Amino acid sequence: MKLLKKLIWFGVVFCIAAVVWGQTETIHIQNGETHTVRVTKEDGATYTGVTSYKVAQTSHGQTLSYIYRDKTAQWQVTANAKGHPSHVSYRSRNGQMRFDFDGIGNVTASGTWNQKPIRKKTRFSPNVTAENMLILSALPLEDDTVYEFDLLQMDALPKLKAYPMSFQLEGHETVTVKAGTFRCHKVRFTFSDWRRFFWKAFYYVTDDKRHMVVKIENIPDGGSTELVNVE
Repeated sequence: MKLLKKLIWFGVVFCIAAVVWGQTETIHIQNGETHTVRVTKEDGATYTGVTSYKVAQTSHGQTLSYIYRDKTAQWQVTANAKGHPSHVSYRSRNGQMRFDFDGIGNVTASGTWNQKPIRKKTRFSPNVTAENMLILSALPLEDDTVYEFDLLQMDALPKLKAYPMSFQLEGHETVTVKAGTFRCHKVRFTFSDWRRFFWKAFYYVTDDKRHMVVKIENIPDGGSTELVNVE
């Protein structure tokens, strides 16, 4: 749950289609783009996080990568143009781990955690990942559709554990943050099982093809993330 705290229609006829995160579009991120955010914790403390993106062409097609840094952790992510990861590195005060994904559900974790060497391989569903930002950027976000995936939890290390999670479009809002005013999709991020009744977050992403994250609200834990600057 610690990791989730950092990140996360009703009508006459109501029908929701649940799909796995294989239904994705091409991500539109500019090479060298940098996003700065202000993170506010539940107790009101704030700190700054910076994400730097890189786009490259390889023999296997376009690859996307980013490095996110704040005072608590660092993430380094590499994925294809549809957000499917090939590897994710995570560093915190507890150690440094690398997760390699083979695309069919096998995850290999290696590194050092709490001063102990770790190397293990575990099988999950094919839609497993260790981050959700590129997934959100790639989703078509269609009405009445729930996009499901499994998210590895860093607070469970050295065990490899994944929670079933989902994104779902809830509506549209105009959101003003320090970086400007944006017309946004409001997207609910929560569990795909019974825990969805107790925890959720709302992601506000631009309603253009970029799906740039403008704001995140955690419910009911409190805390938020807001976009400060884009370069």
